[in-house]
Amino acid sequence: MAALRRWYVLLPLLGVTVLLVLTAGRGVQPEYDVTGATMLVPGRDVPDVPNPYGGPAEANAAVGIVLNSPEVRQAIADQGLVASYEVAPQSRSTVMNFQVRSDTPEAGIETGVAVFEQAAKELRDRQNAAGIRLSQQYSIDVLQAPSVSAAVTDGKLRNMAVVGVLGGALSLAIAVFFDDVVGLLRRRRRRRHESDRGHDPSRHSSKDSARGPAKDPVKGASERQAADHAVDVPSDQRPTHAAVAAATPPSADADADAPRLRRSKPERSPHGSDPEGQGRSAGQPRSMAASDAR
Repeated sequence: MAALRRWYVLLPLLGVTVLLVLTAGRGVQPEYDVTGATMLVPGRDVPDVPNPYGGPAEANAAVGIVLNSPEVRQAIADQGLVASYEVAPQSRSTVMNFQVRSDTPEAGIETGVAVFEQAAKELRDRQNAAGIRLSQQYSIDVLQAPSVSAAVTDGKLRNMAVVGVLGGALSLAIAVFFDDVVGLLRRRRRRRHESDRGHDPSRHSSKDSARGPAKDPVKGASERQAADHAVDVPSDQRPTHAAVAAATPPSADADADAPRLRRSKPERSPHGSDPEGQGRSAGQPRSMAASDAR
């Protein structure tokens, strides 16, 4: 799922993988299978002494064992040929099959010819040592000369498959890792943004203005205490506003404003009314005077 989210990373990597697969396929050359076959034949004359190999089938099996020995393989390798050949004598038969896989057709064919020469040399040396004349000796007859039987591309396909599997797995891993890195960066950016919002002074000031002016904790506590006391006291025993005002001592601001209020209060006449009042009463109509007397 993470790889699908990062398809823009996965698809280019898969494209690079395809190019690497094609390059690996072109870089691997085909291999060539070379096959051949020989048959062991007895001499024209009957031998005077027993053959050291025994019968023809036994001689064919013994030659196969010698050709597969490390000494003969090392001799073939010293000639610059392919030492990984296969020699398989058929059971109870004088036929022996040969097969080798080489990078070039020439190397495979030359290896087959060298192996057949080694088989002939092995037979000749042992029979000469036993005193058997040439006309009485076993010899090698080539049934199928070494030749190219097929061009093999197994190595090419194998290398292409290995490169494809490794490239696909690596592309998938990179896409998933990229998705994890992007998710980590986004989460870190989100936490940083939330932290910046939490320490924003303008945001706090807007919240404080919305809540209103700060309240005095001492005054608030006294008001809550008074409210609790008022709840506990019955309504007929609660003090009136006049009693509360009389019991409350005047504040410093009230004492400072008292002289100013006294100065601003108009003076009354000795008769208990101000001059302006007398003027108004003198000039009032009779009806107004009567109402004042009442």
